[in-house]
Amino acid sequence: AAAGIAGILDEDSLLIVSTDFTHYGRGFRPFAGTPTAQLRDRIEELDMEGVGLIQALDPEAFYSYLKRKNPTVCGGLPVDVMLNLFSQSAASRTAFLHWANSSQTTGDFSYCVSYVALAVYAPSEALQEIRKALAGRVQAAAPEDAAPSTAALELTDEQKRILLTLARQAAQKALAATGDSAGGGLRVNLDDMPEALRANWGAFVTLKRDGRLRGCIGHISSEEPLCKCVARVAALAATRDPRFPPVTTKELADCTIEISVVSPLVRAAGLEDIEVGRDGLVVSSGYRRGLLLPQVAAEQGWTAQQFLERTCLKAGLPRSAWRRQGVTIQRFTATVFGEEELGLR
Repeated sequence: AAAGIAGILDEDSLLIVSTDFTHYGRGFRPFAGTPTAQLRDRIEELDMEGVGLIQALDPEAFYSYLKRKNPTVCGGLPVDVMLNLFSQSAASRTAFLHWANSSQTTGDFSYCVSYVALAVYAPSEALQEIRKALAGRVQAAAPEDAAPSTAALELTDEQKRILLTLARQAAQKALAATGDSAGGGLRVNLDDMPEALRANWGAFVTLKRDGRLRGCIGHISSEEPLCKCVARVAALAATRDPRFPPVTTKELADCTIEISVVSPLVRAAGLEDIEVGRDGLVVSSGYRRGLLLPQVAAEQGWTAQQFLERTCLKAGLPRSAWRRQGVTIQRFTATVFGEEELGLR
């Protein structure tokens, strides 16, 4: 991504990376028990550790900070892309401008969000150095003659059971946690995992109660092993799906868990390229993006056009937006399995 951006930047470009910093409260309370008067300072310290790594233009250290501390920086990856871009030149400069927290207005330190303003400047000689350093990366990463595959990952029943067990354990731990962060609580030992579950694959975890959706969160791609991805998103599905209140421990016992291991995205040529029951869809336009898993269309009995229309609505676009120029349609497949299918419920 940094290489692609480098190819279009010039001296008149303004690159904006938008993100909140720490979201403190529901599901993320690493400073539980801290006196209220000191809580704001602890949150600021956590944020400023990340700010220092941004100012150092150190993408690896910042990414490690996100993994270690899980500070709920919602735009952490875009920040990391920016760091991978500007760290290519020693002439790049940073300036910290301001830190603020919503508690300064609301007075509620136990449920708040932080904001940071920071600028990065690259003079013309730095831009030349950045473009030279990243030249050829896009072609190397995605050669034109490499046809992307939408083949779903094949898993044995035993591997599926391992993932489903991890998902339930992660959700249980997240709900029981007080000082730990949701999604980061369950430790997964890779040495105990089959090789197929140590590969990087995106996944979604769906919780249902009495057949009705109770939570679903996932990643279409992942930079961590599948087993860790499943544990992370299972915890998030139980605690942070914005459409629902967090699942209670008692409710979780009544929920069934379904996992969808997803293939990489490929561009869909149009309506004729979409097969209901096989494909999941992503529709995007600008900052709007909607995703529906393959099983949704089959469960609802939709046609391919209805599936496209519903995905447009999920993205906050008009139903017919898929016909417009500038709207991107992508498809993917998934290996879908659940506790009931594997005899775990």
